[in-house]
Amino acid sequence: MRFLFVKEIFREKEMNKRWKDTNTAGLILGLISSFGLLLVGCFQVDVMKPPHYFGAFLCFVVAIVYLWLQTVITWKLRHVAQKQNDGKVWRAIRLFVWIFQILNSAASTILLILFSVSKTIYKLQRKADMGTKWDTLRDVFLLSTSTEWLLAFSIMVYVLTFIPGFKRLRDIKVKVTVDKGGGEKSGAIPNGDQVYFAYHNNHSCESSLTSHHAKFAFRTNAHCLLGDI
Repeated sequence: MRFLFVKEIFREKEMNKRWKDTNTAGLILGLISSFGLLLVGCFQVDVMKPPHYFGAFLCFVVAIVYLWLQTVITWKLRHVAQKQNDGKVWRAIRLFVWIFQILNSAASTILLILFSVSKTIYKLQRKADMGTKWDTLRDVFLLSTSTEWLLAFSIMVYVLTFIPGFKRLRDIKVKVTVDKGGGEKSGAIPNGDQVYFAYHNNHSCESSLTSHHAKFAFRTNAHCLLGDI
């Protein structure tokens, strides 16, 4: 959603290719980080360490790059929106969100460094039989654990900063086409078995009759008020 939102604004404002590529890079980094989170959840550290640690690297390190990249994009959107007269309230919201993203990205970077260093120290000392997490290594273990959870929390909080921009979405349409399995490749389904839903910001919904078969193809269009965060 963030990618499509920014893409629409950059298209309407006729931004240069560099900023469009930056937005695409943000999408790719976000997908990679999400894949890392999937690996962390699927492979427990006590059972399969290599995929778990690889997933943690993708989830945290790539996510930090993603945060800073999105912060730069927000700065650019705010700069573009300054020419738009949409009221002092939205200008203040854009400024607040941008500042919060900077602080959150900086805090997440510091937490990543603390987590990496403390985790490495704990592993090395544990391997050297200098104690366990229950006695002499308790402090460094708690530091690595707490910074890891705080880092995950800060990344999730950052995503919430996209909400004010999403609230400016004006129109979202979803078209659902039902395939009866008769070999139809595309286009309208015979006998008029189509479903069309249109959701507007006044929470109204229009729909037509649907079929009971279960193969769907979705097409979405989102239009937004330009110049938002």
